[in-house]
Amino acid sequence: MMGKLDEDPYMEVIPEDQLKFWQLQGSKRTRGIPSSIPQEKKEPLRRIQNMAYRMDACFKRIGIRVGLGGLIGLIPAIGDIVVLILNAYIFSQIVRVDNFPYSVTSKMVYNLVLDFVLGLIPIVGDIFSIGYRANTRNFTLARDYMVSKYSVKQPSTGVSHQVELQAN
Repeated sequence: MMGKLDEDPYMEVIPEDQLKFWQLQGSKRTRGIPSSIPQEKKEPLRRIQNMAYRMDACFKRIGIRVGLGGLIGLIPAIGDIVVLILNAYIFSQIVRVDNFPYSVTSKMVYNLVLDFVLGLIPIVGDIFSIGYRANTRNFTLARDYMVSKYSVKQPSTGVSHQVELQAN
């Protein structure tokens, strides 16, 4: 159910017909929340997307994305504990958005625990934490679950269609 690991959950390539005159082909923009998700859940999910981005991928140097979590985790002794607290806060915000099943929340907790435990190993653990990006994985799990939950299925064909929900 989880999105492709090579897919960027934060940025998307702008289609050619939507490029401004100053933008080059291949320019990127912030990826929006899928239209099948109800309007009242989009804003909390967007905030979670922003928090996960800041923790996992907000800086890019020499082709490697590093977030605040990776930098804080470098602080000996307390860095990983601070990152765990911040990650737990993001997790608590995710579970408030929707009623996720145990299978999804258990994967999210597994991501956080694995990131914390392996992050305790000096140097190697910090490199693992930077590459593993637990918050990005959790955001992707939440987004993908909500897309599948709120997509409308046609009873005759069994084909899933996304529906635009209008806020009144």
